[in-house]
Amino acid sequence: MRIAYNMAFEKRVLRELGESVPKLRKRLNAVIEGMIDLMEPFQRRDIYDWQMNGSYSLKSVLPVLVPGMTYEGLKIRDGAMASEAYFAMEEIQDPAGRHSFERICWNTASGTPWDSSSAGEDASRGGGCEKVGS
Repeated sequence: MRIAYNMAFEKRVLRELGESVPKLRKRLNAVIEGMIDLMEPFQRRDIYDWQMNGSYSLKSVLPVLVPGMTYEGLKIRDGAMASEAYFAMEEIQDPAGRHSFERICWNTASGTPWDSSSAGEDASRGGGCEKVGS
């Protein structure tokens, strides 16, 4: 079972990836088949709080469920920034540079999309992932 938030979008991306990389298609289809959408209870209003302001986007739901956890201070705060970071990472040929970039954009130790050493600074300087290495 795989959990997604906005499953329709995630399934579309995985199908497109399967078209681009045929050798992964069977595995990606298995992921798609076992996917459940965490957004559904919020979309149906089974779970609702007035602070969500009528929205079931993750940006609205997350701070209500986990007070203090918001998108503020994240290096990647929206889909456009995620796309930008992805394409910037794609250009990095050096494995060490790629690893540094991934570490800065997605802190795998804490599971948060920011560099934990500078998370507090990001809101004031605009955040974003900068290209590291060449």
